[in-house]
Order: sequence, then structure tokens, then C-alpha cells
Amino acid sequence: MYKFAAACPTESIVSGASRPGYTTGQIQSWISFTKGQGIQRVCCLLDKDQLVRYPGWLGCYKQAFGIENVCWPAIADFETCNRTTIQDIILPSLAA
Repeated sequence: MYKFAAACPTESIVSGASRPGYTTGQIQSWISFTKGQGIQRVCCLLDKDQLVRYPGWLGCYKQAFGIENVCWPAIADFETCNRTTIQDIILPSLAA
């Protein structure tokens, strides 16, 4: 469900999943599913233009997982992430 899978075959900490549907109910179902998989931290890669379609999505994440457990580097689709974002935002979040 949600294409949930480990980042690679030998990975035991980092997983990936597709985004939920656009309604609050679909977002809550996604959160329930991921929490049911043992997920405790979320790194949302969608940029602000993509999040427009999701009312309160980041707020739902922060409420469900805790503010300190939600990372949002905002990377546009089909764009590469710059080194500073990886080193200063994403990796510290994953390490935590």
C-alpha cells in the first residue's frame, strides 16, 4: 500500500512511500498506515507548489508525528537536491 518499501534491500531504517490522496481523510489514512508500519519520523520532499493541493498536510504530519519529527526540505519534482540541503537538513533528520 502507498508503494511503501525500504529505501534499498539492505535498509532497515529509511523507507519510502508515495504521497496520499488530497482529502483530509486520505491524509489521515496515510498517516495511520505509516504509523502502523512503525514510522516515527517523516521527511516530506514535496515543494510548496505541490502542497497547495493538500490542505493542512504538513500540519497533520506535525500533529501526528510531532513537530521535531517532520523534515520538509521542499524539493521540486524532477529536480536534484543540492548538497547543502542534503547535509544540513535531510541527513541530520535521518540520523535522528
